[in-house]
Amino acid sequence: MTAPPKLEMRNLGLQLLLLYVLTVAVLGGTFLYSDHRQWLRLAQSYARASRHSLLLRDLRQAVNSLAPATNDGFHVVAIYDSNQMLIVGIPNTSSVQKDLSLLEIPIQIPINSDENAASSRPLATLTFVYSAQYPLAMAFGGAIALLVVFVGLFLRMKKRIEVRQALIIEQRQLEFEQRLALQIAHDIRSPVSAINMALHGLKEMSGERWDLLQSAVIRINDIANDLLKRNRIPSSDTADIRELVKEVYQEKKYEFKDRDGLVLKLDVYADTQFCRINKSHFTRVLSNLVNNAVEALSPSGTVTIATRSTTHDVQIIVSDTGRGIPNDVLTKVGRERISAGKEGSSSGSGLGLLHAKSAVEEMGGSLAIQSRIGRGTIVSLVFPKV
Repeated sequence: MTAPPKLEMRNLGLQLLLLYVLTVAVLGGTFLYSDHRQWLRLAQSYARASRHSLLLRDLRQAVNSLAPATNDGFHVVAIYDSNQMLIVGIPNTSSVQKDLSLLEIPIQIPINSDENAASSRPLATLTFVYSAQYPLAMAFGGAIALLVVFVGLFLRMKKRIEVRQALIIEQRQLEFEQRLALQIAHDIRSPVSAINMALHGLKEMSGERWDLLQSAVIRINDIANDLLKRNRIPSSDTADIRELVKEVYQEKKYEFKDRDGLVLKLDVYADTQFCRINKSHFTRVLSNLVNNAVEALSPSGTVTIATRSTTHDVQIIVSDTGRGIPNDVLTKVGRERISAGKEGSSSGSGLGLLHAKSAVEEMGGSLAIQSRIGRGTIVSLVFPKV
């Protein structure tokens, strides 16, 4: 199930905001670090130029060496002694640290008596102050540009979410209409079947009236079949095979209650047997297989509907004690329009098993047939468990 559109867009907005903040932080940090590296290299070059004068305590020469630094962009250059007391500032200032604004960054470079002795106490310390205004302005400009990009991205993704939600609503509406049409079709077919059965029992009705009613029943039935055909939703459901088998058994038990000599048995495995199948297709296939088994009896006999379970599969078995199918015909059953094993089989179209095999395979299962002349036929359906 998808999240509601408002919640999904809120989550999207929060994610984009977090990504925007992180991107701006990385962008600003990159600008500041790159700018600081350039100022540091420049400050180090001025420190090297004035080092000799500072070691000789020639303050005037040192100031002359450092003065051009202010022309290169440094706001302040200051010389401190070994006790961190200000000696001179360029331009003249009494306190460098107190005069710094939030955008001014100091760089401190110690001047040691021994250039290779990093641990020795410095004779002096040079402080160079530069402004971070430029990199921050660049970062701010980049943040504005990124904001435009992220807002555009959010609006495009928002539009996609709205379109997707509209498609979902439309699809659900279509599915509702299809299910409603299917329900209406099923509801129509039941009373139509009852009317059709009643018509066959009306012997005293005139031929013209009977034909008129029969034609109306056929037309209503055709409308129901057309609704089913147009709005059939191919779907798979997780179902307990036992319950579906029991439903078909109860239906057939009532349907063939007046059939003399027929024994209909049910042998259902005790444990649950869940499979992913199309329920309506499965019950129709099983119903047709039971009908075939009953028709194969001559005329009395036994039809058994059983289920078996293995570690990975569920097996549904429909067996009968009917006439059986010859071997030369058995190899063609389920592949060609062959009707065999039934009493008066010459009248059959042979489409039943062909359609059953196709429907079972579409649901991910398999169908197998075993038969012996005079002993009967066993049809096995196998579906993987879920």
